[in-house]
Amino acid sequence: NDSITMSSKLKPSLKRTISRYSLETHQGHYLIPAEVINAVFDRKSSSMRAWRKYLGLRKKHLAQQLGISKSQYSRLEAKKKPSKALLRQMAMLLGIHVKQLNF
Repeated sequence: NDSITMSSKLKPSLKRTISRYSLETHQGHYLIPAEVINAVFDRKSSSMRAWRKYLGLRKKHLAQQLGISKSQYSRLEAKKKPSKALLRQMAMLLGIHVKQLNF
């Protein structure tokens, strides 16, 4: 399912930014901000962590959305190879396409 749902707690300006990234494509590829790519490759951050920081979201907020503790969320975010199910769930939570998270 490629439908995208965004958290109702996000600021309208942030929702517009997220929507722009989830909808824009270039030659069939979903866009990923340079800041996210640099965090993943230069700082060896997970894509989940890079997107969370880029979008200005807190671990606590995302953990609450998932119904888990902040420490459990931290472990999920640090995974080198998250499951497809986790990637889909996180992409929906962040309001982006799973392809933008799994690169």
